[in-house]
Amino acid sequence: MFETPELFGHLLGNGPMNQRQLQRDQLRTQLEDLGTEIRRLKSMSAENGSDGTSRFDCYLASLEASHLELVDDVDKALEPGANRWSAMVNGFEELDDRLAIAKLAAKSRFH
Repeated sequence: MFETPELFGHLLGNGPMNQRQLQRDQLRTQLEDLGTEIRRLKSMSAENGSDGTSRFDCYLASLEASHLELVDDVDKALEPGANRWSAMVNGFEELDDRLAIAKLAAKSRFH
C-alpha cells in the first residue's frame, strides 16, 4: 500500500502539531541519551568494584532520580494550562551539566 511521505503526513495533521511538540520530541530523545549515559557510568562504577555507597555512586543515583523526574515531566509540559515547559528545560540543562561533571569524575576515577 502507498505510504504518504512525512510532508504529506504533516500537512494532513499526522505530523508534529507545533514547535513545542517538536521540541518535546527532541528533548525526549536527548533524555533517552542521558539516561543511557547515566546507566553506562553506573555499570562502569560497578565493574570497578564499587559497592554503591561511594560519593560518586550517590551522585549517580541523584542524577538518575532527576532524570526519571524529567522523563515524567516531558508529557506533562504540554498539558493545557501547564507552565512547566521552562522549568523542565532548565531541569534538563542542569541534568546535562551535572552529567558532564560525572563524566569528568569517572574519567579521573576509572582511567
